[in-house]
This record gives sequence, structure tokens and C-alpha cells, in this order.
Amino acid sequence: MQHGYWIIEAGTSCCSAITSVMTSIGYLKSYFSSSSIGRVHTNDSDLSKLTDFSCVNAASTGDPYSAGRVVGQALWKFYHGKKVDGDVITNTWYPSTDTDFNTLVYWAAELQSSSTYQDRYEFANRVMEILDKHSNWSSSGKGDYCDIFATHELGNYIDPEYCN
Repeated sequence: MQHGYWIIEAGTSCCSAITSVMTSIGYLKSYFSSSSIGRVHTNDSDLSKLTDFSCVNAASTGDPYSAGRVVGQALWKFYHGKKVDGDVITNTWYPSTDTDFNTLVYWAAELQSSSTYQDRYEFANRVMEILDKHSNWSSSGKGDYCDIFATHELGNYIDPEYCN
């Protein structure tokens, strides 16, 4: 994946988060909810997975924006503290402030951009690294976030040490 996809992942998630706060739209809507790439994950039919949004396919179709949204859908869950299993939405951990969320997302993007592996896999790994090494995030919260990333087919790219 080309350097810069993290901007799509982080940037649109932060825009959606800010819009959500300003308008109180909540989890089931997002700034980009009118398009397929901005959809919110509520059941198996609207889940964005790595295999559905391949960077290779994006290069051939000319739609790199869609390829970058897999992590964005996971971040939307993190921001709102939601987990989705089938069509059941439950609560999980979430950052206590908007600033905490933005700091996490942009810090992970910064670490990713300076990495040898500048792709969404590395972004997911860096989010979990920050929560594991630089926060007091609970074991169950980290486990839930790793599960959410795994739902989007990004779990195998996260250092397992960061998930508990």
C-alpha cells in the first residue's frame, strides 16, 4: 500500500468523530454514511473487510479511497465504544475524550508513516502498541479492540502481546 493511505483512514475517522460530536448523530451515522465506504458496521452485510477492499484492486480500479476505509470503520467503533457480532451491537471501551481519540489516531499514523511497513496493517498494530505500552487501557479493552480489528481481517498483523 502506498504511503498516505493512513491519511484516509485517520483523517476521515477524525472528521466523522468531530461531526458526530457537533451534531450528536451517534454510532449509526457517520460523516460519510451516504456512501458505501462510509457505511457503519451494523451487521455482516455492511462489514468492511481487508479482502473486500484490497489495495491491489484499488490501484487497478483507481479508487484508493475505498481501500483505506477498512481501518476507518474499526476506528468508528472505537470512537463510539461499540462491538458488532452478527447483527448484535454491544458496548465496549472507548476513549474518554475526543482529544484522546484524536491523539491515539494521529500518533498511530505518525508511527506508521515512519515505519518500513506503511500500510493499514501497521496502523492497526500501532494503535494497539500505543494502548498497550503508553496507556492504562484495560486487558479486556485491548482484547475487544484486537477482536474488532480481527473482524476486519487485520488481527493477524497485530503483535499478540498488545492484545492482553
